[in-house]
Amino acid sequence: MGSSEFTVLYRVVLPAALPSLISGLRVAVPTGLLTAFTAEMVAGGGLGGALILAQRYFETPTVYAYLLVMLCCGYAVDVGLLHFRRRVLRWYEG
Repeated sequence: MGSSEFTVLYRVVLPAALPSLISGLRVAVPTGLLTAFTAEMVAGGGLGGALILAQRYFETPTVYAYLLVMLCCGYAVDVGLLHFRRRVLRWYEG
């Protein structure tokens, strides 16, 4: 039909693949956050390290506070991805 490969990729293939890509990102991000927090627990830095330190000294309210912060981080990333999907895929109702 006279379209270049780049035009077909940009106008047909990419819009068709974007819903699956964003859904895959929403599935992969929690795993990435869990891995990051676990690595921090092992390395002793960041939220994970602070959580382990609070757990070691039996500071139960502090442990719950760190867990709540971690939960809020995951929730904020998920909401951000939903807003991103809504903005980028205005035509998609899935």
